[in-house]
Amino acid sequence: MAQVLPQVTSGMHGLGLENESLQQLYAAIHRAFRQRRSLLLLNLESQVRLAELPWVNAIESFRRKDLSAATASRQALQQIVILTLEHFPHAILPNKLVREIADLASRAGLAIPLVEELASDIFMGEFGSKFARAAKLACGMLQGSLYADYYEIDAAQIESLQDSHAREPAPKRQVKAGFAQLCAQRAGVQLGQWRPASNGMIIEQQQILTTHNLAALISGLQLKNSLQNRFRDMAQSCFRWICARNQLQLVDWHAKLIRVKNSAYAWRQMVFFLSMLPPAELKLTLDWMEEHYKQQSEQFQLRYRPVLDGLTSCASARMSSAPLSMEKQGRQFLGWSETGHWLLRQAEDEGV
Repeated sequence: MAQVLPQVTSGMHGLGLENESLQQLYAAIHRAFRQRRSLLLLNLESQVRLAELPWVNAIESFRRKDLSAATASRQALQQIVILTLEHFPHAILPNKLVREIADLASRAGLAIPLVEELASDIFMGEFGSKFARAAKLACGMLQGSLYADYYEIDAAQIESLQDSHAREPAPKRQVKAGFAQLCAQRAGVQLGQWRPASNGMIIEQQQILTTHNLAALISGLQLKNSLQNRFRDMAQSCFRWICARNQLQLVDWHAKLIRVKNSAYAWRQMVFFLSMLPPAELKLTLDWMEEHYKQQSEQFQLRYRPVLDGLTSCASARMSSAPLSMEKQGRQFLGWSETGHWLLRQAEDEGV
């Protein structure tokens, strides 16, 4: 999708240019620009943007300002997001796709705080101010939900984050540090250790709090009604992917680490989709998950029983208004650990 989208949207970016040659030139520049190599830079720096190129600025002066381009961009954006979530519900949006979606959102006149996946090996201990905005948006959407309960999100902590867009904003560095400190606190590690595993734990908490663009896109594009009849299928698809992927035989240790991380990310996406379901449909989906789980290998069932118990116990506690102790009722599924992931240790003990 990230590779195909620039080809689809390049023509759309020519909307508003009445001269056909300029339309073709702009589309060609857009395609070429999107094919460049993507780099992760230190200190939250970013690569040059398309609009910053002087020859693009020159073309922009010929653009006719009207609502047709914004409307077309919004419609395309809605369709692209729905297709992506429906066909790849288990996967977080790759950075190239996030940038394409952000570009379309900008052209549609939408201020959606979209966030990229950060690399744990070059993470510098702070997040851009848009991450805090995305977390606040997600908190408002998910407060009191299964997602908020499962990941033990304290709405008061999120709401207390200072906003760099407020009338009397705090310094941006203070906003960045505040959110990063909250993520580190939730991860149980110290900022500034510069260890990939510790950084990964902090970044994962950021992804939990922001939902890594799910809340921003569904809320910002008003997609909940359009997706309401698909959330259950998307959640089931995530669970099928987790079950199938974790029964493949892998030899390489790094590949096993990546699998655990991606499985935890898929689990998080699934919990989000489950949180969009009404109670009766949620119960039916959890019952289906239990039956599907019982059809898997014995080794898989032994390893993932605490994971499934953690989710079902949380959901049951919500339905019965009973207090929940995750430690007694199962395990919260996270993908990063400083001390070696418990799923990998258990697999080693079983000789898998």
